[in-house]
Amino acid sequence: MRTRRALLLILTIGLIVGLGPAAWSQQVPRATCLDCHEEEGMEYAVLRTTPYIEIPTGEPLDLDVTVVNPWLHEITSSFVTLNLSQAPGLTFEKPDDINEEDEFTLGVGESTNITFPVEAGATAVVATMEQTPDESDRGLNDVDTRLWFPDGTSREGPQDGVRSPDLQEGEIEPTIEPALTVEQIIIEGDRLADTGEWTFEVTRQTGPPQDPINTRIQVFYNTTDTLSQTLRDTIGPQGSGSVTFPVQGQERGDVTITYSVELTAFYDHGDITAQDEGNETLDGSTSFTIGDELETDDVGPVIPEQPPVNWPMNARAWGEVTGFIGLFLVPIALILGGAFGRRNVLWVNKIVESARVRVLWHNAVSFIILFLTLLHIALFLYEPAFEWSVGMVWGGLSTLALIGLALTGGFQRSLARKIGYAKWRLLHIAMAIIFVATLLVHAIVDGVHFDWARAWLRFS
Repeated sequence: MRTRRALLLILTIGLIVGLGPAAWSQQVPRATCLDCHEEEGMEYAVLRTTPYIEIPTGEPLDLDVTVVNPWLHEITSSFVTLNLSQAPGLTFEKPDDINEEDEFTLGVGESTNITFPVEAGATAVVATMEQTPDESDRGLNDVDTRLWFPDGTSREGPQDGVRSPDLQEGEIEPTIEPALTVEQIIIEGDRLADTGEWTFEVTRQTGPPQDPINTRIQVFYNTTDTLSQTLRDTIGPQGSGSVTFPVQGQERGDVTITYSVELTAFYDHGDITAQDEGNETLDGSTSFTIGDELETDDVGPVIPEQPPVNWPMNARAWGEVTGFIGLFLVPIALILGGAFGRRNVLWVNKIVESARVRVLWHNAVSFIILFLTLLHIALFLYEPAFEWSVGMVWGGLSTLALIGLALTGGFQRSLARKIGYAKWRLLHIAMAIIFVATLLVHAIVDGVHFDWARAWLRFS
């Protein structure tokens, strides 16, 4: 009997080791959001513009481009571009250029901030600082600059007055480069889409406090066919955000404008090793007339009244729940079945006051586990986040062993008569060993909440 059990244990271990490389990792795809969620009704965003039917000639108007989030993710960034190249009678209203100069003094370690607006349509921003020339050639008169953008990032001015990394022969300390007399920061391109209040920070590092510091802020606006703006606010599920473009009708007639948004969508997948962020570019267009009066249309609600029900993702969550419940019921079934020896059997019989009641409870819990297992499989075959084959190796072996347990347990009397009680018991125990072993491997290898175990065991 002991030899048979030893051989059975060796066979089980060999099976686990042999099949291990086939399923040491979760096979969750790293793809675009729509690859997994399009069938669930996902849309990255819906784009809307101010619903103009007609606008009056010669009057400036605000044209809004609205980004609507109709699904369950978040839109963490939006870069919106409006194009008037197909609307010859429509132009962007051009703000006045900015050209401001200032002079002040600062003590060593002191700073001052010069704030100025940058509106949509800016083509260049130039921030200039001029100080008294550093005649020491040792950086003893040094003023540093930094330009801050509305999103909290910044651009540092040219480096100067820093220690040279090269030591000449015989020198005890490194030389220090002279400070720049003029520091200038020039911003062009997509960075100008971050409209709002910009800040030019000026700091005296060294030098006489009485020496004057001169600054000049220049913002240039030129006529273009396209303007871009950054929508900095995060748009949550069922939310929206807008950017405003100043436009003006110049010539009567029908016009068509096009617009686009480059966005980043974010959804926290929890313990699933799937990609949480996805990038997409969406395009749209709208047409209206330039004429004598202002007329708008009623386009109805752009946000659904109720969020969509995400049945497939709910299926994944319930699949996890059924797996955990079944896993925690397994030790109870083993104890009720007397898997831990004679003392285990006598102890449980004493609690339930009957061996017959113990066996009935064991059978009931075992069939509940079988039902939960089949439901667990069905739910994970339905949900879209995982490849269908995830868990099939270890979960499939565990399920087959569990079905074997159910059959040998359900037909215990007839099987015992045919093959003898000892052989039936050995067969039932073999099924139990295979079931428990493959179940544990399935939970650790494929379970989405067992990353800690995989890391500890160094599975990749």
